[in-house]
Amino acid sequence: MRGLTVLGCVATSINLACTAGALGVDLIAVDVEGAVVIRPGVEAEFEVTATNRTDQRVVWGMGSSSCQLGLAVLVSGQVRDIDFRACTDDLVEQGLNPGEARVESFLWGGQVSLDGTLSMLSPGLYRVFGIAGDEGQSAGLRVRILE
Repeated sequence: MRGLTVLGCVATSINLACTAGALGVDLIAVDVEGAVVIRPGVEAEFEVTATNRTDQRVVWGMGSSSCQLGLAVLVSGQVRDIDFRACTDDLVEQGLNPGEARVESFLWGGQVSLDGTLSMLSPGLYRVFGIAGDEGQSAGLRVRILE
């Protein structure tokens, strides 16, 4: 599988390693060579991976067992959640045991929820982040949305 990788500790370009931090969060744009571009009506696939690099359990909250990680975009200085997946309606502790990793996939076509309404972002360049609650966030992946 080809992919553009941005890792939680180093914010540069392709296939980098993260060596610091208790919870590493990585963001990958799946099957992308070069820049990530979203065209009208076409969703890009992203994978978020969280890895516990400690010898203790790391917990970042309570919520769905099927949707423990998230995807967000920076819009006008505000981080907006862009996770529109259908998730199980259970309530579990969200976290990882020592050495454990979790991977979740997301499809995103450039939409955000603003005041309860789903809207397409204006064409331009944005930063997308993988998140694990308040415990970890990937470096930003530059994504261009076309008109």
